[in-house]
Amino acid sequence: MSLNALLSILIPPQNPAEIPTLDDWINVERRVGRLPNDYRTYLERFGTGTIDRFLWVLNPVSPNPPSQLVPGKGTNPQCVKGIERRR
Repeated sequence: MSLNALLSILIPPQNPAEIPTLDDWINVERRVGRLPNDYRTYLERFGTGTIDRFLWVLNPVSPNPPSQLVPGKGTNPQCVKGIERRR
């Protein structure tokens, strides 16, 4: 599903939490490589949270370890594998 299709059925929050800044994207992409534009745009519009309290979209700037794309000083190998498969 494209981001445009997703935006046709989901309403972004008025005050999304934990929006990554340009510096945040630069830092995380230094560690894991370039991330998809739709992923970046999604987080910039929706921030941290879930879709229908079911699907978590991992966020590189979240202070909550279960929802971090890149926890601590290392990377989450399962997340990076998923990103690499989509390239």
